Amino acid sequence: MNDVDALSRAPVKESHEMETASLKISKTIIDEADWLFAIQLQDEKIQKIIADMRAEKKSENDEYVIEQDCLYRKYDGKMLWVVPKQLRFHILHECHDKAGHMSTDKTISRILNRFWFPRMRNFVKSYIKSSVGCVMYKIPGGRQEGPFPKSSKRNEHILVLVDAFTKFTIVAVKITATKHVLDALQEVTSYVGMPDRIVTDRGTAFTSKDCKSNNVKHILNAVRTPRTSGHARRTN
Repeated sequence: MNDVDALSRAPVKESHEMETASLKISKTIIDEADWLFAIQLQDEKIQKIIADMRAEKKSENDEYVIEQDCLYRKYDGKMLWVVPKQLRFHILHECHDKAGHMSTDKTISRILNRFWFPRMRNFVKSYIKSSVGCVMYKIPGGRQEGPFPKSSKRNEHILVLVDAFTKFTIVAVKITATKHVLDALQEVTSYVGMPDRIVTDRGTAFTSKDCKSNNVKHILNAVRTPRTSGHARRTN
């Protein structure tokens, strides 16, 4: 036994007798239907619709359907899950923010692939209007005609004066009131001379009686005829 080590010869203590209980942890698997039911259960208006339908012993009516205890809305041949109020911001985050900050119509179209909730358009428009990403990075569509962000001199508008020879001069004005426009015109004519005639659009500053002075022939362009002031249009 010389080749047997000390550990193998160590006395083995008897194990204390103790009750052993096998702990079995059963996982509760919450599937999609259970989750949809649970989240709708917290919305009082949805539960009222479901209760009214069940009181009439109907699982569906002209607008809604109850399937697996969940409320769905009939829309364009599809069954759309009715979104509880507390979950609508999350739906908009998924269908608008994560989708690239699309327009109102495109966002609504994405939502209506699976979901529905009342006054959706108003809610989506309000959400997009207050969306930080849209406010910071999106440029409003169409031609911007002012007012623009105030400059260091508190100017908000652009008055474009185009001469047939010098081609153009741009002067900033604070507001488009007649007095300010006339002051800008007088400043320009003080160093380039008084023109024989001027062609303008039909803005109130130009149609004012104060503009009809200094023996200058004033021509107002026709409505929706931009070619009559082509130089100014190209400058814009």
